[in-house]
Amino acid sequence: MSAPTRHIAHAVALLPALVLLLTAGAVHAQGFGKKGTLEIGGEGSYSSRTLEVGTAPLSQSIDQSETRITPIVGWFLADNLEIGALVSYISSKSDDAELSAITYGAHLHYFFGERLRPYGRVVVAGTRIEDRDHNTISGGLLQLGLGLLVPVGESRGAAIRIGADGDFVLKGELKAANGDTHDVKATGLRLSTGLTFWF
Repeated sequence: MSAPTRHIAHAVALLPALVLLLTAGAVHAQGFGKKGTLEIGGEGSYSSRTLEVGTAPLSQSIDQSETRITPIVGWFLADNLEIGALVSYISSKSDDAELSAITYGAHLHYFFGERLRPYGRVVVAGTRIEDRDHNTISGGLLQLGLGLLVPVGESRGAAIRIGADGDFVLKGELKAANGDTHDVKATGLRLSTGLTFWF
C-alpha cells in the first residue's frame, strides 16, 4: 500500500469518532471520572517516527511507521484523576525491516469538563522489539498526549476516545544479530481512537 493510500485509510478510520463527536456532544457523562470508577477499554493507534541510531556524527536516521492495538484498564484515585495499566501489540515497519512486539506500561490521565471530556495523559512503558534477522530494539517509551473522550451513555456507559501523543524513546539500545550494540533515540507523533466503558 502506498504512503498516500495509507494516510487516507488512517483518516477514514478516525471518521466514526468524528461523527460521534458531532452527534453526541450534548450527552452528560454522569459517573465517569468520579473517584472509584473503573474504566475498561482499548484503542488503536498509528504513529510515524524517526529513530536515531548511533552517536553523532556517525548516527543514522531511520523512518518508521507503527500500528498499535492497546487494551486499557484504569481506576480513578480521585475525581478526574486516573491511573492504570496497558499492554500493546505493536507492528512496525521501516524501509528494510518489519518488527512486532508486546509492550507493557502504566498510564496517568487527568480529565476536564462535564460533557465532552478533554484530557491530558502520560504513558510510561518498556518495550523490546525483534525482527526476523534477530536484531532487537529495547528501551523505555514515553508518551505525552492530549485527547477527547466523547460519552455515549449515562452513569454506566461507553465513550469514544480520540487523541494525539508525542511519542519518545528516551534511551534505547539496538542490538544487532552479530552482537554489535548502538544507542537509539526516537521522536514521533501518534494518532489514536478507541472505545471505553466505565462501571
